[in-house]
Amino acid sequence: MINKDLSIDFVGVHFENPFCLSASPVGNCYEMCARAYRAGWGGITFKMISPDSEKIDEVSPRFNELAKEDTPFVVFNNMEQLSERTVAQNCADMKRLKAEFPTKVLIASIMAASEDDLTELAR
Repeated sequence: MINKDLSIDFVGVHFENPFCLSASPVGNCYEMCARAYRAGWGGITFKMISPDSEKIDEVSPRFNELAKEDTPFVVFNNMEQLSERTVAQNCADMKRLKAEFPTKVLIASIMAASEDDLTELAR
């Protein structure tokens, strides 16, 4: 088997390869992320975390029909952009991932409506 170095440095961060999971349902918890790291992914953007006070309303069905200028089209409703888990649960999972996979890149994706909430999440 040919062994090639696919590592890259991006904005000062070293990735063992350029393949990263996006912030999505596949980066939602320790188990999913650990499985991705073991499979060889170079990095993960953990599913977006918001303050515990943020109401997460999972919608179903996921698709809907809207119209603009009398032209109907299909749209996606909330596609699980925000984690439904608490900040403490997400932080515990990320801490465990960094302890077990110290050379892998783990990016926290955060969102908040206020500067104070955003600052607290960043901490």
